[in-house]
Amino acid sequence: MRLAVLVALMPAFVSAETHAARAADCDTLLHLHGYLTVATVKCGFTEASNVIDQASACRSKAGKAEATRIATDGIRFAQGEMVAKGGTATWCGFVKSQYPSLVAGKAK
Repeated sequence: MRLAVLVALMPAFVSAETHAARAADCDTLLHLHGYLTVATVKCGFTEASNVIDQASACRSKAGKAEATRIATDGIRFAQGEMVAKGGTATWCGFVKSQYPSLVAGKAK
């Protein structure tokens, strides 16, 4: 009997796990979007349109305030990393090497 109950409840567990994974992915994506926004402004890169589109979809799911909070964390992280890497030029080179498919263009 217990096995039958577990089998019956499995779709609910999978759905909850999928929702949690999606939420985590949106958090990561919004953080990355904030980070890449700094690269756009400071380095002159163009952010990949698929990241922008997915971040927009996540913003709709998370809500404006939460999405802004998470993206702002990404911005702060980028600013701190820029200092830790020794400045804008070094950081821009690092971003381009780490995320070549997510940013386009030459650094300023």
